[in-house]
Amino acid sequence: MRDSSKYVIETEGLNFSFEKSRPIVQNLNLKVDEGSIFGFLGPNGAGKTTTIRLLLGLLTPSSGNVKLFETTLLQDRLKLFSQIGALVETPSLYLHLSGFDNLNITRKIRGLNRNRIDEVLEMVELKGTAKLLVKKYSLGMKQRLGLALALLSEPRLLILDEPVNGLDPNGIIDTRELLVRLNREYGITLFVSSHLLAEIERIATHVGIIKAGNMIFQGTIAELQNLQQHRSILQIDTNDNSRASQLIHDKYNTAFNNGIVEVSYQHKEQLALICQMLVGAGISIYKLQVQRGDLESIFLNMINN
Repeated sequence: MRDSSKYVIETEGLNFSFEKSRPIVQNLNLKVDEGSIFGFLGPNGAGKTTTIRLLLGLLTPSSGNVKLFETTLLQDRLKLFSQIGALVETPSLYLHLSGFDNLNITRKIRGLNRNRIDEVLEMVELKGTAKLLVKKYSLGMKQRLGLALALLSEPRLLILDEPVNGLDPNGIIDTRELLVRLNREYGITLFVSSHLLAEIERIATHVGIIKAGNMIFQGTIAELQNLQQHRSILQIDTNDNSRASQLIHDKYNTAFNNGIVEVSYQHKEQLALICQMLVGAGISIYKLQVQRGDLESIFLNMINN
């Protein structure tokens, strides 16, 4: 059982800009629990890739700190990065070599055991095509080979930037299932950057939403879904909607939408109470339905306001 108080990534007041007048990351306080799948969301240009480059030491922050495994990035980079695998944008591969040879080159550079190649090929389900030239790989296979390269050092943390970008539906599903398996079966913490909320929603335990370099939401998927419930609407259609609205309005604010009575949904007991009120007044109910606000609309509302 993981210690939920332990962060594998923590930033404190992280700031970065190429020009003083154009900040890209602003006062970012990021906290990623060990053992989680953290979805890092935001529109294109929000600062996601820049944040990842700051986490990996590829850029130096203007101010603020980065901690990995509760250790400041400046203290012992080699030790810290030996525990991290990363795939930023598209993987760099030797197309004229086989998948196995691509992995073997990196293995030799990093001084790793040869047996690890077979292990990572098994993990990403490429063992049967390991001898095939990479130029013959599909885009999804290349992405999985990139993940295999990131997994060679047996990392505790994987940092992935848009891992399903450009993939077809089957490739997206395969990658999604692989990421969940890496987390559940191997205990690897995943930090996944994306602009696709619907995809992140399927795999993430935690979410951070960034807009123009600022963190505008950070919490669990359950907390984000709680926002969804608060934005849900109860739709009511009866044989006398005008009278029904008057009755309900004494307790709940109502509105009309295409002749249908609408009330902000609060909880299931509210449905029972409204039903009792209407039936007790002799009103026939034709429709009583909760219209839930989807997470995609909540996300779009956050980044567009």
